[in-house]
Amino acid sequence: MIGKRIQEILDKKGMTQAELAELTGMSLAHINRIINGKSEPDKTVAKIAEALDVPVHALYSEDAQISALAIKNLEKLPADIVKAIGDRKKLDYIVLGLELSETPDVTPEEIKIIVEQMRVFKQKVKEMRKK
Repeated sequence: MIGKRIQEILDKKGMTQAELAELTGMSLAHINRIINGKSEPDKTVAKIAEALDVPVHALYSEDAQISALAIKNLEKLPADIVKAIGDRKKLDYIVLGLELSETPDVTPEEIKIIVEQMRVFKQKVKEMRKK
């Protein structure tokens, strides 16, 4: 249900329905109806996604959900995926990043630390192989 997804994203961002209404130019009553499943946001879904700073598909599918901050940081992901299709290692890293971003108890800051540690590890492995 799209309303549930919108509310989850609002909660993650620490936003209220009133703030979403103001950002979209919609009434609070209309936002409330969408969130409670009494109205479909057919023509306004793009406005809602933009106000929440997430892609439209993140409002529809839990499988496609990535934390709002991770989504914002992965805007170039499709090009990376296309490049990675022939490179299993790169694809594994992308999948790992997506899995981490969907883990509720891992913050975006912790994901950055994990990625940085992976880079350090990769460099150490490279140096070991030279010896």
